[in-house]
Amino acid sequence: MDGAAADIRSWERLESGTIRSMHPTTDILVQAFGLGRLIEPPTRVAEAWSNEVYAATTSTGRYAIKVLAPATHRVIEHAMTVEAAVLAVGAVPMAEPVPDTAGRWLTTLPTGEIARCHRWVDGIPASADPPSIGTARDVGRSVGAIHALGLPGGDTGQLEPPDLGRWRADLKREFRGASAFRRLTSTVLAAARNLESLRAANLPMIYSHRDIDPKNAVIQRDGRVALLDWDYAGPVVAAGELVEAAMSFCDTDQLVAEFVRSYVDAGGPVREIPPLALAAQQADFDWLLRNVERCNSTDPSERELGERLTPRLVAEFEPGVAALDRCARLINRLLRTG
Repeated sequence: MDGAAADIRSWERLESGTIRSMHPTTDILVQAFGLGRLIEPPTRVAEAWSNEVYAATTSTGRYAIKVLAPATHRVIEHAMTVEAAVLAVGAVPMAEPVPDTAGRWLTTLPTGEIARCHRWVDGIPASADPPSIGTARDVGRSVGAIHALGLPGGDTGQLEPPDLGRWRADLKREFRGASAFRRLTSTVLAAARNLESLRAANLPMIYSHRDIDPKNAVIQRDGRVALLDWDYAGPVVAAGELVEAAMSFCDTDQLVAEFVRSYVDAGGPVREIPPLALAAQQADFDWLLRNVERCNSTDPSERELGERLTPRLVAEFEPGVAALDRCARLINRLLRTG
């Protein structure tokens, strides 16, 4: 348990190391959201990984402007519904969305890309701060408050099946570390079978953040932790998200205990982690496959990134699966003993 969270945190810092050039339409974005006059050129946010995010200081304040990746487009409407519901309750510190000049949370650029804007949350990225009791308690409280809303998210029968065809295609690729990647096959197949069992079980899901980890959180000046990046919010098995979030923010059993205690005190409904609760998290190998595929990219920067990230992702895959199981057993003991 203790080493797993530290490993996850360090690869979050590693994966945020590449910064692309300025988006060509940042001035149009500032105008689209009615942010006033730019005081200094917007800067690219290094902690943002899936989407392009720019920090913009204007005559009306400081903002985070986000150009959404294509993968986000199909889930963003549901995600904003979740974000709006949590924002309305006021129990979870988070960035305030800024509507565009037409009153919409989304705006479309001349390039066809979709963008959002939020008020800037000032503080320290949680990924750059050591795990602490205060952070564990605060995030546990937020996860509990989100889960307490009980936003119906259907059942696990609607989860997407594992993309084993893509996995098999990537097994044929040649790159540094390909042999170690191929040795993961039995673990991947077992995880895929568990995911199919979870889908068949039709367990209830709720709408939640779905990506609660240190790279999506900021420790504010008042010490409270704000959860950011709700763009992938959607249906989850609450027990699975509880385990994944606890492991992401806690590197000792004591911190997990504080996290769970705060979760329960905030109204979090989970009182047991069932055997299949983690199947979706453990069968989520999309990020690994994306980087394997980058290793064969014709774009030199993409290929370099894949070659840098893939060996570590391969090395951490099996320990990560096992660490989630260990964390689930610990949380079950804590829930049983109160």
